[in-house]
Amino acid sequence: MSMLNQLLRYFLPTLIGTYLLWYLLNPILFNHFCILCFLSVISWTMAYYFFEMFNQETIVPSGKIVLVTGCDTGFGNRTAFRLDQLGFHVYAGVLFPDGDGARQLREKCSQRLKILKMDVTKQDDVKMVVEQIKQTGMPLWAIVNNAGIGMSVPFDWGNDVDVYEKTFNVNVFGLVRVTKYCMPLLRKSNGRIINVASVAGK
Repeated sequence: MSMLNQLLRYFLPTLIGTYLLWYLLNPILFNHFCILCFLSVISWTMAYYFFEMFNQETIVPSGKIVLVTGCDTGFGNRTAFRLDQLGFHVYAGVLFPDGDGARQLREKCSQRLKILKMDVTKQDDVKMVVEQIKQTGMPLWAIVNNAGIGMSVPFDWGNDVDVYEKTFNVNVFGLVRVTKYCMPLLRKSNGRIINVASVAGK
């Protein structure tokens, strides 16, 4: 039970009951009791605040793997860079291992970061990355499903259906594919799944 629940369940009823009893027995001390109540509430609030502030879960990145998809550019690239700075072992999935995005990560990041060719639309690519993570023996602490494409085409029946199939295969089924094959490792480590979406999906 949290401190807030304890406050609502035990402290406040006790305070109100004591207040009524004191008022009935000695009305002259009513003002003094109000001051006491005020100070008690302030003290409890401060104690609760400091308890919550110092009781935050501390995440130790050492020895934890985070898989990030779509690291060639944009959010994925910056996320991989930042996680490496924090001390995680980052597995950065890219479409082009020799591209500019992969090269920048190699130059700026530590040896903990691994660049892996990973097309989320291809089951073999996903399974190969998951197998490499298994072989490390380290827990898969999180996956960041960031890979996505945006194709700005007017929605009318004159467009080729392949346009929509390609978009869904990356943005929807790619996310499902990566999550599905990572799920056993995430369950084992009590890990996290972070899905990056676009406002274009509204």
